[in-house]
Amino acid sequence: GAAKGVVQVTYEIGKSEGVVVFFTRGILPRIVKRSLQSALTWTMYTEFIEALINRRETKVAAAATLAERTATEAATSAIAATTAAVADGAGATPDVKSSK
Repeated sequence: GAAKGVVQVTYEIGKSEGVVVFFTRGILPRIVKRSLQSALTWTMYTEFIEALINRRETKVAAAATLAERTATEAATSAIAATTAAVADGAGATPDVKSSK
């Protein structure tokens, strides 16, 4: 069967080349390679996500600053318009004569 063949081949490789060959040509290089690949992938992922979050926070802060500046400019314009209207007399209320 296939299991006996695998066991027999594994035994023969170990007998002819030594047990060390399983770690130098087999599992150890693969573990090291995969570990480095995983570390690189996770590092890139976390840096990318952090960059996206920082970019979003920057955009939100810029939008808040713009909204603040727009509100301030609108309030300043409204105050200036009201002040001008009062100075021109347009904002004054007409005198009401009381009737007795």
